[in-house]
Amino acid sequence: SRSRLMTLGRPDVVMGVRDIGIWCGATSGNLIVRYAVDGASTFTTHAQSPVSMANSGKDLKYIRLDGDGSGNLIPGRVIQLELVNNTTGYTIHGFELGVEKLGRSND
Repeated sequence: SRSRLMTLGRPDVVMGVRDIGIWCGATSGNLIVRYAVDGASTFTTHAQSPVSMANSGKDLKYIRLDGDGSGNLIPGRVIQLELVNNTTGYTIHGFELGVEKLGRSND
């Protein structure tokens, strides 16, 4: 499933996504997280993805992914997430983005 487009700040400021937090129903299988920035039509698979959705004896699982997963922030003004579990059905209860200002935009 894909999220709506999320604005990271003002249109004249480039932000960096520091982390992505996801609350989901605990289930079997792995969650694959992809992202696209600034209206891109292709999604990049997060370098820390896929990640297990298992959480024995619990209803919820919290997943935290750092930046792009390779030690870098994800730069942009707008981001969209795509979440996939190829093994089983799943529920997403919410997500949040940690962002920081990188600078003013040149366009």
